[in-house]
Amino acid sequence: MAPAMFAALVMLASAAAAGEDEVGARIARSASAAEAFQGPLDGTWTLRDLRGRALYVFQIADPVGGEGSLQVAWRNHANALGPVTRARRGAQSLSLDFTVDGRRVRVALRGDGRRGWRGELTQGGTVHPVSLRRAQAPSDASAAALATSSDAPE
Repeated sequence: MAPAMFAALVMLASAAAAGEDEVGARIARSASAAEAFQGPLDGTWTLRDLRGRALYVFQIADPVGGEGSLQVAWRNHANALGPVTRARRGAQSLSLDFTVDGRRVRVALRGDGRRGWRGELTQGGTVHPVSLRRAQAPSDASAAALATSSDAPE
């Protein structure tokens, strides 16, 4: 994604002398070019329990075309963070395995047909129903959601 971001910055910088309509067109082309480097899961996602409490925020790097290895990092309400050690996806499935405070965590999800995922979080021997949705805004919204979820399962 770094090449696309660089290209976007170059376009914006070179457009400073151009008219507003041209700048808008260049921004649109730049955004489209950046999306060409991303797979369908690329971005910030929030895992929530049935009450809507944010349990984890995942940052996913998904190669173009949705093929290749996912690179995933997690953060929880205690602001602990780390890498997802195993991320697997199928046509309608996604599983994430990682460790929090020495305990294994597994998230097993199925596509719910509404651009999100539903499934189970297994943590500390307990299974919790969960949903995974793309974050509405950049990580600030996800961080705020996590800050209000201090009573989430550990």
